Amino acid sequence: NLQVDGDRVHKQVFSDIVTSRQYSERFYYPINFEQAREILEFIETHQDKKFIVNCHAGISRSGAICLFIHKTYGHELMPNFWAKSNPNPYVFGVLTNAYELHIKKQGRMSRDYTLIYQ
Repeated sequence: NLQVDGDRVHKQVFSDIVTSRQYSERFYYPINFEQAREILEFIETHQDKKFIVNCHAGISRSGAICLFIHKTYGHELMPNFWAKSNPNPYVFGVLTNAYELHIKKQGRMSRDYTLIYQ
């Protein structure tokens, strides 16, 4: 879930995995390009606001989205971000690829997305 000003305004469902899997009777799916594009459109629309990002555990999927928002739009990370987060590199990569395609279409410059874990 991505929230702006305390109101839930965007929800995506994807699992903390890289490839689709089935466990028992349940299917799990990783983030896909369309979901990343929708997340990116939401962020672009509200980029001047503060975001609250959460997922089931709040460690890796939401951490990846927060890190993407930080690196792309300059939003500050919470002071304890690295102590509590382990951003999912796959989620971060899919978001970055969607962003790169988006800015190419607009003729804008790319950014350096070196993912550094502390």
